[in-house]
Formats: sequence, structure tokens, C-alpha cells
Amino acid sequence: MDENLARQAELAFARQGDYDTLCYEGAWHTSGQMADRGSRLATGLTGLGVRPGDRLLVLMANCPEVLITYTGAWRAGAVVTPLIFLASEDELRHALNDSGAVGIVTTVEFLPKVSAVLGDTPGVRFVLVPGAGDSAAEAAPGVPVLDFDQVASAEPGSIADRSGTDLAALLYTGGTTGRSKGVPLTHAGLYWCGSAAHEQSVRSSVTSSVLPLPLAHAYGLLVICGGMHRTDHTRTILMRWFDPAGWVKLAEEHKVQSSALVPSMIQMLLSQPLEDTDLSNLVAISSGAAPLAEEVRREFEARVPSATVYEGYGCTEAATFISANP
Repeated sequence: MDENLARQAELAFARQGDYDTLCYEGAWHTSGQMADRGSRLATGLTGLGVRPGDRLLVLMANCPEVLITYTGAWRAGAVVTPLIFLASEDELRHALNDSGAVGIVTTVEFLPKVSAVLGDTPGVRFVLVPGAGDSAAEAAPGVPVLDFDQVASAEPGSIADRSGTDLAALLYTGGTTGRSKGVPLTHAGLYWCGSAAHEQSVRSSVTSSVLPLPLAHAYGLLVICGGMHRTDHTRTILMRWFDPAGWVKLAEEHKVQSSALVPSMIQMLLSQPLEDTDLSNLVAISSGAAPLAEEVRREFEARVPSATVYEGYGCTEAATFISANP
């Protein structure tokens, strides 16, 4: 079996066909559009000098370009290094130097943080920003800020030859035992982790979800790799940032079946008028990243009786997913 994630993404698109798959800020993006932009971005990255094995650091607010970046990087043979937006300047500087990243993909709100550390990260050659436009600005002397769509306007190209044992991602730990460490994850490891996540969603018969968790993090890799195993059409409603009232509105409007949250988000949702909202299609809530208080789970399930709250456990070294209950 070819465990190259770029090839698996291509096979998944051929299997599933073109359909509305991702809704972001009221606009739908089709699977064909996402695949095409990923292919074009790969060519653009290669044109910027990105070579197989090179690292790209991804520090972004939620948007379709996060998933496109993963696909494009893997098609170019590059290794993605997602970093959660909460990272401090010191943590960002450490990840850039430790990984040897040659480029950064970020969103406009994090560009000041990126610019602040580039004087100490000599390996970075460019910064991509969705919506940067035609400006010839530099994030630092000699490091241009390039518009994401312009780089992703190249002609679609072929997939770089990478095997299942080659690196696909370099994830940084939370630093609970000292300095944050880079964890190498292979194409094969992420592919089979995605398979496990897919099996969990199939058991819950879930095909639609609201997604507020940061994609530029380990969870985003799980989302895209899980989708490679689907045979049906799934719909994801992507939130740039989580807010409880917005989540409830989107869950009702789109009649979603599931959502992945952290315990603090579930706690905040309890402050909303859940009983006055039609959430009858909601059947599964996945909770992770921290222990979920039993009383929070019980209250949510009592107020949204159609839903079961599943608690997942994982770690960076296992590509985030090890087990889930019930």
C-alpha cells in the first residue's frame, strides 16, 4: 500500500467525487476546489525552493488555507510543523530554529509575532499569508511576505516521491517536562491514526460537524487524515474562533451531528439556552486535551439528550489519538 499522504488524499478525492465539503464564514468550498488549490500550492512551494524533507511551520487561525497548506506541503514532499496560536514568541523562535523551517504559513493576526522572531531565525526564507495582496512588504530583512493565493496560482503539478517511513509532520510537545520537543511523525503513522479516527466516526454514523478547534495543531492533522478514509460525503462547518453563541447558532442552522471540543468549551456551552435550540441532530461530542469533569458531561447530555459525549485520549507521539470512551 502507498502510504504517502498526498497520494491518499488524491485517491480519496477520486473515490468521493466533487461536492460541497467545507463551509467557512457562510461560503461553501468543494472538495475539488480544495484539492486543486493544494496541487497548485505544491507547485508554488517548489518554485520557492521548497524541497522534499524541508520543514514548513504553520501558525494560523482557522481557515480553509490550513488544510490546503497540509495537502500542498505533502504534495511537494515537505514536512509540516503546526504550532498552536497560543505559542509565545520564545516558543515560536525555538520551533523555527529546532525544526530548521525554511518557510512559515500564517494569518494576518499573527504576522507581528512572526516578524518579531525572524531576526533570530536565519533559516526562514519566506512567509505566506492569505490576503497579503500585492504588497512587497518584508516580515524581516530578506524575508518577503507573499500572498497565499498568488503562490497557489501556479499550474497543478505531480506528487513528490515520499514513502510511508518518510516524515510528514514535526509536532512540538506542550513542554510539560521541560523545553518543548519536536516529535517526528511519518506518513504511515498519520495515515493509520486517521484510520482509527475514521472508525470512531463511522461507529457514531457521523457525516456533519461544527469544527472550532485549531487546525494548525495536532488535531488538524487528525481531521485531514481521517477524511482520507471516508467513502461518503461529509460536511464540516469551520469556525475561525470558538464562541459559544456562534457554535450553537451554526449547530442548529446546519443540523450538524457532531463536534470536537475541549472541556472548557463544553463548560461554556452550558451557559447557552441549549433547551431552546433545535440540536436534535447532534449525536456525538468528542472531548479531549484535558480531563472532562463528570458533572459537566452529565449536564450536557441531560440538556442535549440526543448527544453522547465521548472522551478521547492521546499524545503527540501517537499523532494525538490512542483511545476513546464510551
